[in-house]
Amino acid sequence: MAREQKLEAVYRLFRWLNRVGSTGEDMTLAHIAAIFTPRAPMYLNGDIICHDHATHLQHALDLRAQMAKWRFNIPFERVVVEGDNVVGYYTVDFEDKTGKKNRMYDFCFFTVEDDRISSILETVYFSEQPLDIKSFAQDEAAPT
Repeated sequence: MAREQKLEAVYRLFRWLNRVGSTGEDMTLAHIAAIFTPRAPMYLNGDIICHDHATHLQHALDLRAQMAKWRFNIPFERVVVEGDNVVGYYTVDFEDKTGKKNRMYDFCFFTVEDDRISSILETVYFSEQPLDIKSFAQDEAAPT
């Protein structure tokens, strides 16, 4: 898979999230399945929060519950594509449910296989009040 195809597989996630953020369209498992492999672990600030399609959908719904508006700023400010890996630094501008504006700074290490994201290792920082990231962590997030 070429560099551009790997990067496109990642940007597809952010274009979908931006469309949802601007139109309010429903988030479905079909959307998630088009973006992620069936087993796609996601680590956020050291905690595993997703491992399959259902938990990725729940994470997306959790974000929607905390943010009234959002915009994932693509293309990434910094990006490296090497092998199956896409490493990106980007920002997300959002407004929480109280109307307060905020910015999230995000460093993400994606693995892409078969034109879909197969894992994410992510670290985030907020310019203002952080979202309740710990609320995303699920006791059952990782299969035992």
